[in-house]
Amino acid sequence: MKKIKRYNRKMILTAMVLVVLTIITSLALTMSGTLAGPGDMTVVLNCESGIGPEYTIEVGQTRIETVGRLNQARSGDLSLATVNYTAAGAYNLHITGVRAGVVTIAYGTSVGAVSADRYQITDSRNISAYVIRDEGKIQFETPGESKAIPVAVLTGMNNIAWKSLHPTIASVATSTGMVNANHKGVAIIVGEFTDKWGVFRDIHILVGVGVSLDGIDVPGGGDPGGPGDPGGPGGPGGPGGDVIGPDSNGHHYKPVNRPPNIFEVVDENGNPSQPPQYVYNPDGDPTNGNNTPAIPDGNVFYVEDPAGSNIWKPVGPDGGLDDHNAIWGGGDGKPGGGDDKPVTDFGGDYWVDMGQNVWAKVDEDNPRGPLGPLTSGGPDRDPAATGGKGRPIYTDGNGQFYLEA
Repeated sequence: MKKIKRYNRKMILTAMVLVVLTIITSLALTMSGTLAGPGDMTVVLNCESGIGPEYTIEVGQTRIETVGRLNQARSGDLSLATVNYTAAGAYNLHITGVRAGVVTIAYGTSVGAVSADRYQITDSRNISAYVIRDEGKIQFETPGESKAIPVAVLTGMNNIAWKSLHPTIASVATSTGMVNANHKGVAIIVGEFTDKWGVFRDIHILVGVGVSLDGIDVPGGGDPGGPGDPGGPGGPGGPGGDVIGPDSNGHHYKPVNRPPNIFEVVDENGNPSQPPQYVYNPDGDPTNGNNTPAIPDGNVFYVEDPAGSNIWKPVGPDGGLDDHNAIWGGGDGKPGGGDDKPVTDFGGDYWVDMGQNVWAKVDEDNPRGPLGPLTSGGPDRDPAATGGKGRPIYTDGNGQFYLEA
């Protein structure tokens, strides 16, 4: 009887453990809102600034900090946070979050002490976790079909903006993410959004129309430049290193693969030209006549966009042009050489970032320079807001800028 009694206790304990595990699993599934499949991947985005909760403020909320003998306070970026202060009594700083991102708040006291603290502004309405289903791939049998993008937002509002890098093959609705198959081939769909902490993010989805995606990795994950990197119609969909061509001019090409859509000009046997020449083709097919010269700078390939502007954009891991890291090519009109500078599009005009929120406009008629007069970006870091007619700024040529009093 004792053996039977111990056996029953063991059975009861096992049953209780199973019940607890079942409850935990059910809760986890309820919290995630999805049943994880074999091709699903949950992405949880975390704060990358390293700023702790004691210096974190949610958008729309105000943090009050007590500092003795305050007599001045400034926000490094009023589009991220505003600051007010009381110069008597409690001597309080009032910091209000405006937009997600990292901002510096500086303040001074009547005894000459000056301090600056970095604050993380969060926006919980933005995405902080999502699920990619079906390995981030959409498979169509024939053109004319439609399917929803295989991405589900877990936390935050779904504010992802979708675009297709190959719309002739597969197009996508910007806000809904509904994908339409248009032509046989392989396409890349990119979703862009800003996360809870103000960091720009993107998601890559691979689409095959009448082409099997088995064994092809999604760009931006795993080995995006490995063998089998997808191209556009007629592009290098097979093993990496294949010679493509000839085109209508008798030229042959060889895919670089890292990044996609960059091809080296070669002869019919795959021997490179001397000096080496590279082209960029957004469709992944260098024989279709839609090529643009590409210039390597280290491991990065740059493409002039628009042509003749001296504005150069790097080709990203998805094969598209990276507008966020564009550069001005300097006086030599090309990347490299040490005279390149970051450039940003403000209202259709390009402005070179000289540092310290000082900007100089690129002259469309003289894209290699000289640049326009130095001007401040103001509190919103937008030099175009005043048409470049703000207070004049001068430099001593050693990186120090001076503002006319």
